[in-house]
Amino acid sequence: YKAPFKVEWEVEEDWDTDDESLSKEGFSILIPFPKDTNSGYLLRSTGYIEPRQSLSEYIFLNDGTFKLQTNYEKTIAEERIWFLSKNVRCRSSVVYTENKIGVIQTSYSSELKLWANKDENN
Repeated sequence: YKAPFKVEWEVEEDWDTDDESLSKEGFSILIPFPKDTNSGYLLRSTGYIEPRQSLSEYIFLNDGTFKLQTNYEKTIAEERIWFLSKNVRCRSSVVYTENKIGVIQTSYSSELKLWANKDENN
């Protein structure tokens, strides 16, 4: 895929926090720069870890997993995205310190696609 695209997100949590400074929704514009059919670079208007423009390197692994690495100013983020079905997506991430000396954060999420129309999921 070579055209720019917009990703919008919204968070629904199972726990409640009173910290209103945490963003519950947002978006990012992504511009891919393929090197070949399985790898390339991805320019993001807003990074995953730091809220500023970032450049990531991506690769599609043999099993279809999408792997993304972003080197920020003081951290490195590695993300993996894979699909269990057309309705279930999984995502894991590891945030490392500079030079991958230590791990700052890990996360895993599974996401369900919500269908607006019942007939669309067939």
